[in-house]
Amino acid sequence: FERASALYGDYMGRRRIKGLKVVETDTLKRSGFIFEDNYLKFGSKNIAIISRKTPKSIRNNINYLLVCRGFQGDILDIASQFDPDTIILSNDLHHKRAERYKLLCDSFKIPLINIRESSLAIPYSE
Repeated sequence: FERASALYGDYMGRRRIKGLKVVETDTLKRSGFIFEDNYLKFGSKNIAIISRKTPKSIRNNINYLLVCRGFQGDILDIASQFDPDTIILSNDLHHKRAERYKLLCDSFKIPLINIRESSLAIPYSE
């Protein structure tokens, strides 16, 4: 808080902003999506985001499992836990790790999209 006040003090003073309040929350709600504990609900789609932080609980009906840099676990194990319709490999994964995950998913017939190799568009639907 002190660091933010020092950083933005002049900015706030010029705009007559009296104070700064820092709020930390695990839930973010915006029009069209809700983000909570590494889960993103985008219209009717449910996306679990896996990186270093594993979600506190495993939810049902996951459409996409987004695997990001920091995840070093077993892709087959995490796929069986979440049972997603499709696994998405983030562009920030190390290319060798992404290739290994892709080979494993292909061999077990798990649908996978590697963002490095193809684009992804998730249509919004209620």
